[in-house]
Amino acid sequence: MRNKLFLAFVMIAIVAILAIILFVRLDNPRQIRAYLVGGGMAGVEDLVTELEDFYDTYGNWKNVGIFLKSVQENPMGGHRGMMSQRIRLADPTGKVVFDSAGDRLPSILADEEVKQAIILHEVSGKKIGYLLPEGGVNFNENASTALINRLNDAAIRAGLIAILIALILASLLSWQITKPIQQLTMAAQSLSKGDLTKRVTANGEDELGVLAKSFNQMSDSIQISEKR
Repeated sequence: MRNKLFLAFVMIAIVAILAIILFVRLDNPRQIRAYLVGGGMAGVEDLVTELEDFYDTYGNWKNVGIFLKSVQENPMGGHRGMMSQRIRLADPTGKVVFDSAGDRLPSILADEEVKQAIILHEVSGKKIGYLLPEGGVNFNENASTALINRLNDAAIRAGLIAILIALILASLLSWQITKPIQQLTMAAQSLSKGDLTKRVTANGEDELGVLAKSFNQMSDSIQISEKR
């Protein structure tokens, strides 16, 4: 029984840990790219807020190009790395309303670009457009791949350590659970051979504790009856 409990604990722990590792490995690329494109490294988190405020104020994207050009031309405005970036702003349909590179085609964001763009919202939560910054201090593909690989390696190492800890805890728990049962088994075997002096330690009020107390009471009754 101890081995079965041990294996059950280990299997549950391993499955849970492997599920976490798999989720981390699959989610790391998406989270990193979302962070890079979303302004974590590009420095556009302030710009997102300002654009949303702009739309809340005017109710449309008319003349937004003037605002965005002033942002790129002002290195002291707090928008890190914006001067060397191409910035495209599109309305909710994906139609580009501003392109800092000029009249570049296409004028509609591709589906892949929409997925990578930062979604802009009104205060009410309504989608009002897409912001797609490119260049600047963003990581290139090789750098992001290297970072993803390092994070994946860290997840695997953490998973292996967690599995080792799970093995130790499973061993301790299975021993703690099966020890009273082993004592009861040995006492019952001694009782069946005529040794009425065997008793077991009855600790706690759980099922095993109640079972141990019942066994001791039964042994006392049998021993009293035997003496009579």
